[in-house]
Amino acid sequence: PMMWTDRAYDYWSYHESIPLPTPAAYFASHSLGDLGLKIVDSMKNAADILNQALDGLLLAYVALLILAGVLALGVRSRRKRFFLAMVAILGLGYALLHGLVPVIDKRYMVMPIFTSVLVTVLALASCRHRFVVMRWLTLVGAVVLVGQSQWRFWSEEFPSKIVLKHADSDQVLHQDPTIQELRRRFGPNDVFLGPIGDVQRLNFATGITFIEAPDNLDKLTNPLAFFRRYNIRYSLVDLRRILPDSQIEAMELVGDRPVFTIRLAGSDNTAAQLEQRRAPVSNRVAYVDTFHGGKISNESAFAATGLQVVTLTGNLSAPANRSSLLQSGLLVVRYEIGKAEFDAQELALIEQFAQGGGRILLLCPAWVAASYESKRLDALGFNRIAAKFGILIGGDYVGSPYSIGKGFGEQDAVLPFTGAPVFSRLATRANARIVLADSSGQAVAAAADLPNGARIVVWGHDNLFDDLVLAKPEGSEIAKRVLAWVMDDG
Repeated sequence: PMMWTDRAYDYWSYHESIPLPTPAAYFASHSLGDLGLKIVDSMKNAADILNQALDGLLLAYVALLILAGVLALGVRSRRKRFFLAMVAILGLGYALLHGLVPVIDKRYMVMPIFTSVLVTVLALASCRHRFVVMRWLTLVGAVVLVGQSQWRFWSEEFPSKIVLKHADSDQVLHQDPTIQELRRRFGPNDVFLGPIGDVQRLNFATGITFIEAPDNLDKLTNPLAFFRRYNIRYSLVDLRRILPDSQIEAMELVGDRPVFTIRLAGSDNTAAQLEQRRAPVSNRVAYVDTFHGGKISNESAFAATGLQVVTLTGNLSAPANRSSLLQSGLLVVRYEIGKAEFDAQELALIEQFAQGGGRILLLCPAWVAASYESKRLDALGFNRIAAKFGILIGGDYVGSPYSIGKGFGEQDAVLPFTGAPVFSRLATRANARIVLADSSGQAVAAAADLPNGARIVVWGHDNLFDDLVLAKPEGSEIAKRVLAWVMDDG
């Protein structure tokens, strides 16, 4: 029925069986008004499908069928009636072909269309005593059509398929860092929610059970019941706007994609967080780590907010650097290709710095690390630091426009950039604040804090303190506001 032409999972919450729910099952969670809206939507579904069916060539074939049929009834010559009947049958065949598969992917129509064309050519070619001119024109047209397609294949497509080494789709799948990690850490008994159009590939490559995200996931009145019903413990789909933060047990990078762990049990207790005494920042020194990142090209925003910049090189765990970091108020790391990775001792030192209420500013387009340095984003030091605050820097990237978040400039104003800077998208917990968002509203720069007073800002690019950004009034303002927020004790 047209009322239920939506995707299969759309009726999971009120259907006891296909194709229709019982009145008791439906009205247990829906009102009479909802049913009325569903009936109206069913009419829209019917109109939409009819519109797709009559779009393009189908309408022409139907018109050809009707016209040929009308003309056949009005002529007396048997030869003309025979010709018009053939035209009508041809139109009927193509109309049925297009009408039966109006909303299916085009690739499913390749063989039916090819077969129909071949049968049409053979039928006309077999007419020995009638329509000689039509027969030869058809044969010539078929030869030209086939010859052109073959020429294009052998002269253009075939040479591009000749490679010096063997490669197949399986090898490409095995090189995907997310697939590698999924296969290593999870098994067929783990159930994942996956994005539309990607679950078949992921299931084939990993053997893990994937369920495709329903279209109405964000409209379910009780989404947690959906996850419990299908025992979905993990999700590659962003759930921050679907579930309360208390039901998201963990958020981590697996390969280069965020994975959300869902708390299916009834408890709403949040994960353990740092509970140290809130520590104010008394030292207005910004420690710029140039051993793991690049230098700050323009320090004007630091000077405007009363911060002294100290640039140090070398391993953080070296005695002098360790002392400098723990005495500073702000750690700044700006990603740069070719720099050293953080080791375990350095990461432990940074965690100690945060536990004492330290502030951190990370400038990192993680997609560059993945694409140009082949680094695993789940092991990237920037991500391991940011994850302590509930922020992950993903491998997805996005271009302008970017809008400014509340408290960091004129809200929703577009931040102008010279050129077209590409930011990494971020995944954040509910307590994070958006500093900069892409056109879809997803964070490309975010801020978060911990109960002990530690704060972090993650900027999904390395350009916050570049001359081209600070030359714009909006750029200078957001840079100063970022520094002011991260150093604020409020």
